[in-house]
Amino acid sequence: MNYWTYATSSGDFSIVERNSRGVDLYFGESFLGHYRNPMAAAEDVGSGSHPTISCAPENGKSLRVPPNLHDWKFSRT
Repeated sequence: MNYWTYATSSGDFSIVERNSRGVDLYFGESFLGHYRNPMAAAEDVGSGSHPTISCAPENGKSLRVPPNLHDWKFSRT
């Protein structure tokens, strides 16, 4: 399984591959949403178009997460 992480001062975002059924986006251990591919998840979190999170209730853009998946750390389990 592949996953991508991006660390912020408030916590870590993770994009976790779900076999051939897309990916899930997490902030810490909180599930934020399901996406068709990892690029769509990174774009959403980078633009602040994800569900509200407690550390950035306005829209998450203040966390400065990059919308480009190439800027995230890739890992394989």
